[in-house]
Amino acid sequence: MVLYFGFMITSKFITVVLFIGFTNLSELKSANYYVSSSDGNDENTQQQATQTQTPWKSLAKINSYFGSLKPGDSVLLKRGDVFEGSLVLSSSGTNQSKIVVSSYGEGHSPVISGWKKIKKWTKHEKPGIWSSELDRNTLLNLVSIENKIKEKGRYPNNAFVNYNVNENGLIELPSHINPKAWESATFVIRKNQWIIDKVSPLEYRADGIRLENNMRYPPKSGYGLFIQDHINTLDEDGEWYFDDKTSNFYIFLAEGQPGSKDIKIGSQENLLTNQGGVQHVKIQNLCFSGANKDAISLEKAFNIEISNCTIEYAGENAVYAVDVPNLKFVNNNVVTALNSGVFFRYGTPNSIIADNNITDIHPFFGMGKSGDGNGVGIHSISDFSVIANNRLSNIGYSGIMFNGIQTIVERNHINNYCLVKNDGGGIYTYQGANKKLNFGRIIKENIIENGIGTTSGTTMSKNISIPQVEGIYLDDNASGIMVEGNTVNNSRRNGIHIHNGRNIQIIRNKVANCYIQLALSDDDLGDRIENIRIEENQFAAFSDHQNLVSIASNIDNHATMANFGNNTYITPENQKLFYLIQKQQPDRSYETSFMNLRMIEAFGIKEESPIRIVLPSSTQTKYNLSNQQGDAKKISLSTFKIFNDGSEISSIESQIKIQFKKPFGAVAVGFPQISDDNLYQLSFNANTEQTQILHLFLRLDGRPWSNLSLTQPVMLSPLQTEYTVNLGKTENADRILLLIFSQDSSKDIGLSNLQVTAHRVDEAAHQALLFHNPTDSEILLTDPSKIVIPAEGTDRSLVLKPFQSILLYK
Repeated sequence: MVLYFGFMITSKFITVVLFIGFTNLSELKSANYYVSSSDGNDENTQQQATQTQTPWKSLAKINSYFGSLKPGDSVLLKRGDVFEGSLVLSSSGTNQSKIVVSSYGEGHSPVISGWKKIKKWTKHEKPGIWSSELDRNTLLNLVSIENKIKEKGRYPNNAFVNYNVNENGLIELPSHINPKAWESATFVIRKNQWIIDKVSPLEYRADGIRLENNMRYPPKSGYGLFIQDHINTLDEDGEWYFDDKTSNFYIFLAEGQPGSKDIKIGSQENLLTNQGGVQHVKIQNLCFSGANKDAISLEKAFNIEISNCTIEYAGENAVYAVDVPNLKFVNNNVVTALNSGVFFRYGTPNSIIADNNITDIHPFFGMGKSGDGNGVGIHSISDFSVIANNRLSNIGYSGIMFNGIQTIVERNHINNYCLVKNDGGGIYTYQGANKKLNFGRIIKENIIENGIGTTSGTTMSKNISIPQVEGIYLDDNASGIMVEGNTVNNSRRNGIHIHNGRNIQIIRNKVANCYIQLALSDDDLGDRIENIRIEENQFAAFSDHQNLVSIASNIDNHATMANFGNNTYITPENQKLFYLIQKQQPDRSYETSFMNLRMIEAFGIKEESPIRIVLPSSTQTKYNLSNQQGDAKKISLSTFKIFNDGSEISSIESQIKIQFKKPFGAVAVGFPQISDDNLYQLSFNANTEQTQILHLFLRLDGRPWSNLSLTQPVMLSPLQTEYTVNLGKTENADRILLLIFSQDSSKDIGLSNLQVTAHRVDEAAHQALLFHNPTDSEILLTDPSKIVIPAEGTDRSLVLKPFQSILLYK
């Protein structure tokens, strides 16, 4: 017997009423319901299903009963079994007594599977192509052969073709592509560095394609595209195409027949969903595999926890949530999601994403979703979130993106990111046009390495361009952030980049082996940079072509952007000038000055107590380009070439005098044979009566006239005579010119002692080393002095605490 006590409230009195009722105590106890696809039976009763000997069989049975579950009840799936279909949460627990979905028995985690094997095949008239009619007429994302995810067919294979947008908005293609031959196909169009959209043209014309107007990101001439979703794209083994109008699936096999292969599709759109209003449910110890869209899709729920699960092979996102406060995603494995890994959109405050392994996210061009914010390892938008102790690798775009106030991003390890898209970071945040001032945001003790970037489909040269990939990227009005104790190593462009940010502290970080270790940029895309504090960091350039600090603006506010203090700068001995001061011009190009610590102080940028550590040079070979005679390693200059009839040159003793008569006049000098094993640095003396800018780059001498290096601007000053320019790494070539030009007409410039230094690439990167510990335990570095001398006073061994790092140098 159970006694129920209640209160009856009248106008003047509270009357205590004793309700006496009888109920079955067993109905108030929590129950376990067992499910086994291998030996269950859906005809078993509710009572029988509470026994392991008489479980239910299917997810359909569980879904039909889930709404009857009470707080504290559990649904347990048998380990080693595979359950086809999708699980729908439709009942709530309480904060003290959650409803639990988990596993029982022994073996591997039970699998909720969306995979469906294709069994019936018809040979197509085209060689190598087979077809099958599927029971679906919606977009297909996920196909595997022998448990390996396959890409859609595309033309051209493994490449983009450049397009042009004419004055009427028509996208013009190369002459060998007739758009009318590709009617109904999808065009995958790279529109900028971070947007790759899949579009169906409004018109397929012989002279091009036309897209809808008023797109957020219009196509830009010079970028690339390719074609998919057409049978004519199928010419490589495993390529596929699904026609959602006819429901026919096509695949190309280089050999064999499809019946002898395990060819599967993701037949379930989602594997775990919920009805609105579900609260206090815990999902654990399960595997979700083969969703055509989001493996886990939650909306309008509260206090859901997902732990110790594997989410693999998702056609869009592994986990997607919107309007789910207090969502916890802890200690899971996420493997291969074609769009994003964990995507918590708006309405997910107080979320925790911790202790997860996330790998192979957005691995293919043209297989993710269009628009912003796709291809991310962890994407969390709402306030009061914690993203901690996650390990992310092989990410197509940014590793972690976050937006909310009082969000903590701590002790994550991010490795290999921006493999498909650029203009992203290992850790990225932005505010955008609304310019909201945020606060209480912390990025602490993360390890970020190998920001790769890509030139595919972009306007950049494959051999010489540096994709915009950042380690920690605080973009577009980001504010209210403490960046402390992080390690950034080998980011293709910038280690830490603040773009139009404010109220930001950069404290005690180690940044090494990036093209630029720290970048501040201020332009008209956001409010002015202000209240930036940069103290006690270590910035290390491992080779001569790398730079330490870049400060860029379109106004003269370089000296007020940030306060510097007690930072350590590690550079090769050849690198005397390691601050880049850039001023944006009206045409959006940059006027660049290279400065040392003494020069930036005169410029107005204050640095309290800086420390400079000099690395010994790598193996060098020097070539003299001036008209002095020398030994066999020196190349004597015999002639300068004049380009565009815009220059005059003369030789006086050891000096070459140049006058640029009109804008973009240029002269050239022969350059030694170059090797992609080397990094090249140009040094020279220059005399000028006025401040002016020279631009220098390498190009082939003769057809195809292609550039071999980035164009490097150099500001010449009457107060300075010695200059050094890092031309960087380039491809092998033996007919090379060094071009020198000016965008304006100029007075006489006297050049002398033009000298090229070639540094061995394989040695330049070993003058300093960065050791880090991305684990939860201390590690011992044994006798590192055999390799390097510790930079921080250690001797023959040292202990690295979790998520700490140390810079060592010779």
